[in-house]
Amino acid sequence: MKALKRVCITYHMQTMISKPSDSIREYDTAESCIVIPMVEEIANDILQKQASSLHVPRILLNELASYQGYENGIFVMAEEVKLT
Repeated sequence: MKALKRVCITYHMQTMISKPSDSIREYDTAESCIVIPMVEEIANDILQKQASSLHVPRILLNELASYQGYENGIFVMAEEVKLT
């Protein structure tokens, strides 16, 4: 089995609360985190490249936000979780 790293991904969940016709868009935003065990190569890529990594689980973040009543989930940052 490949070595796994635990990665904490922080993301924002948003829902637009203004009307699409409004000149200024307003959003209801909440922050959440999820810890995901990942194979080392993918974890390292996300930790090094952050939002520019092709491995950022954008679809998963959108799904998690949807389950919590928001329209979308937006990646903020990733940090390694060290087990003590």
